[in-house]
Amino acid sequence: MINDQCTSIILQDDDRKLEYARVDRPQLKPGEVLVEILCCTICGSDLHTFEGTRTTPCPTILGHEMVGRVVDLHPEYTVKDFLERPVQRGDRITWSVAVSCKKCEFCQRGLTQKCTRLFKYGHQRLNEQNYLSGGLASHCHLVKGTTIFKVPESLPDQIASPANCATATVMAAFRLAGDVQDKTVLILGAGMLGVTASAGAHSKNAGKVLVSDIDPDRVRRSLEFGARHALLVKKEQPLHQEIMHLTEGRGVDLVFDMT
Repeated sequence: MINDQCTSIILQDDDRKLEYARVDRPQLKPGEVLVEILCCTICGSDLHTFEGTRTTPCPTILGHEMVGRVVDLHPEYTVKDFLERPVQRGDRITWSVAVSCKKCEFCQRGLTQKCTRLFKYGHQRLNEQNYLSGGLASHCHLVKGTTIFKVPESLPDQIASPANCATATVMAAFRLAGDVQDKTVLILGAGMLGVTASAGAHSKNAGKVLVSDIDPDRVRRSLEFGARHALLVKKEQPLHQEIMHLTEGRGVDLVFDMT
């Protein structure tokens, strides 16, 4: 039995203020799921939205990198995860950032990210039908059609939380890059995307992983994520010269721009 009320932090459009709100537990329609938020990591897009440098419909609840535990489902509908397994109360899950209609012209052409009725967690204007659509809340109300993934209990919340955004973005880049085994890989930027890419290249047996950034702390941290060489970018020392030196004049095979 869960509490009949939920809480959230709402970003208002007029003054960019964050407001605490207490709302009633939503009544679910068939195919919808109510999830108790266990962890929500902060994406760069969340910061840009809060700072006003990124346009997002408001009022909204920021946060889309989430892990949660299922607390309620509609009794007359069986929701299934990506692997076609029934989703049940108590399941620890993560889910897709966006939900497309699968019917419009863009969806039919495979451009689901351009769907004319796209629903985006953490970037959705709140309304009476869904007022718990972001991670900065006690619960998230999943709409029908959301792609759900069950998270193994062996995987910590903090590691699993960015899987649907930062991790997915990096792995999509690796999928396009192809085999990196024994190749020299340069990763530009050592933020969340960059260190994830560094770990990915290392796990895929890249021959040499070089990571660059303008922030000394980020550069040092990349060494903990598989980088062999961490390069601090300086105006007086062009990056390409250092790369040529470290690769004995050969250069690199692949560059991942994660800035």
